[in-house]
Amino acid sequence: DIDLFVFPYDWRIDINISSNELKNKINSVISQTGNSKVDIIAHSMGGLLSKQYILDNGSNSINKLIFIGTPHLGAPKAAKTLLFGDDMGVGLIFSFLSIDRIKSISQNMPAIYQLLPSEEYFTQIGTYYSELGSTGYDYFTMNQYLVDSGLNSMLINNAEEFHSSLLDNFDTSGLDAYNINGCNTPTMSTIIKRTDFNDEYSALILAGDGTVPLGSSKGIDLSNEREYYFKDIDHAVMPSESGIKELVTQIITDATITLSSSATQDSSECVIAGKIVSIHSPVN
Repeated sequence: DIDLFVFPYDWRIDINISSNELKNKINSVISQTGNSKVDIIAHSMGGLLSKQYILDNGSNSINKLIFIGTPHLGAPKAAKTLLFGDDMGVGLIFSFLSIDRIKSISQNMPAIYQLLPSEEYFTQIGTYYSELGSTGYDYFTMNQYLVDSGLNSMLINNAEEFHSSLLDNFDTSGLDAYNINGCNTPTMSTIIKRTDFNDEYSALILAGDGTVPLGSSKGIDLSNEREYYFKDIDHAVMPSESGIKELVTQIITDATITLSSSATQDSSECVIAGKIVSIHSPVN
């Protein structure tokens, strides 16, 4: 009588490889349950993985597909991880790994490159790297900058192919798909090189879920009736958040949708204002 199945996968490796593993998992679930289709609840990179599975295998085995905090067009935080380091949310588990160590390890992880903002990100949202006072790098200039910074050129090229192979213009026709977004949590959107402060860096912040900018998580063509926005949430724990859990249950059981007070279907409510100040000791 089990009807909920978890699909763990190695989020460091090429999503194309994980797509084949997901295929095996879905086939196993269908065989075990006797059903012809499954519902997929996909968080974060899992959304990209689910899209790749459908591109590889079609959607005949999919009943409903629910995206939660998916970086459809990529996330600038992946570039921050590769260039400067980031704990990527694993600091609480692997506290012995420094940010610099994670930076070093990530530079040969194919999936981190597949999370980089795609060419479509630049078209729909804009640049994610600029020098103070400049208009910002375009997609191709940015890729060259990453190569010049010592990153893996082969994985950069593979990531470009990954997004350009229909993934960024994913066809949802015929799919019963839903998209759950972070709304007004401050989220890094652009890395700015501050030539006025000894080549230090700052970041432009936009609305999102703390990891994925709203423009990227919205980067899939769905009707407004299937788009949901949750306020004051954090990317890493979105599937566990009260309100989101209930919404997912309502969707997969065909119940009447009743949104919590923290949710909206009006993206114009997803705004932030002000500045974030970070103070590092010692302070003179």
